[in-house]
Amino acid sequence: MSRLRAIGALLACLLVVAVLNGFRGDGTAESRDYYAGADGWAHAPSMSGRVVGARLARSLVRPEVADPLTTPAVFVVIELEVRVRDRVQPLQSLTLLTADGHSYRQLDDSGLSELSLTQAGWTSYGNAVFEMPAERVPGATLVVGAQTDMLVIYRARLAFRDVVGDLAVLDRIELAEARSEVTR
Repeated sequence: MSRLRAIGALLACLLVVAVLNGFRGDGTAESRDYYAGADGWAHAPSMSGRVVGARLARSLVRPEVADPLTTPAVFVVIELEVRVRDRVQPLQSLTLLTADGHSYRQLDDSGLSELSLTQAGWTSYGNAVFEMPAERVPGATLVVGAQTDMLVIYRARLAFRDVVGDLAVLDRIELAEARSEVTR
């Protein structure tokens, strides 16, 4: 029984060291950003992605939801294409970083056609939707794949600078449903 306890204690110590090694002193996971090139694609070791389009609106019509979603601020809708090469990528953590240092997470609403999980060998298409003050939109950078939790640390992030550009705010946008297909 003492040998089993010793092995259990050793495994627990190794787990603690592994978790602590993945974090910086401020408690956040270290990550490397892979910025989009001239062709619009950002390539990380296990996935690639590009921004297909971006739109701004005051209200959203969601697939299969009767009532539109409205805001006194602005919705930033970014259409994405993500290709995964070698392992499942949970893409729940999409962040819009503003030029003045604020960050906004993707809205958590099942009717927004987000990319939530992408399998290896598949390409997924969907929307990332953010709600933020209109004055913070110019110069914002989209960061995809910066998910962390206690045991899994995804260090590679796709990044797209000035993702919105100079767009007019529309009254209403109808969102398309997310879809996936085998990568060719």
